[in-house]
Amino acid sequence: FEDVLIDVIGPDGASGAYFVMNDELQARLLADPLVGICSDGSPTGYHPRGHGTFAKIIEKYVMQTRLLTLREAVAKMTSFPAALLRLEDRGIIKENMIADLLIFDPRNVHDNAIYPDPLQLAEGFEVVIVNGKIAREDGRQAADLFGRVLQPHAIQ
Repeated sequence: FEDVLIDVIGPDGASGAYFVMNDELQARLLADPLVGICSDGSPTGYHPRGHGTFAKIIEKYVMQTRLLTLREAVAKMTSFPAALLRLEDRGIIKENMIADLLIFDPRNVHDNAIYPDPLQLAEGFEVVIVNGKIAREDGRQAADLFGRVLQPHAIQ
């Protein structure tokens, strides 16, 4: 398969995905206290993880299988990766920290992104606050974009 992609199709002609992680391995990794949760999915790319990663964690691994508590899942998606990336002003709710917040009821969270339709937004995320400003509320996107590229504090 790799030879076809490299030699025949070339770097501009195709993409591929390997499905090597089964549910058992994924659950084992998610339960590990040294594993954080993030996504390399792009919101403009055509892969479900770009729109569904975090909803899937809450829906499947918190609410359905109860592999993680909500507190554990949120920490794995926020404070743990922020600390690893040395984003010292993000990842926890505390005075003088950047206010990136997501308001939701975990019972209402549903991942809608699937391979045939990967750009479907998740349900249940009621308010998204980025840099202290409401970026999305009641299903409506704000006119302005409030995010920015993040770098570790030692680099800024």
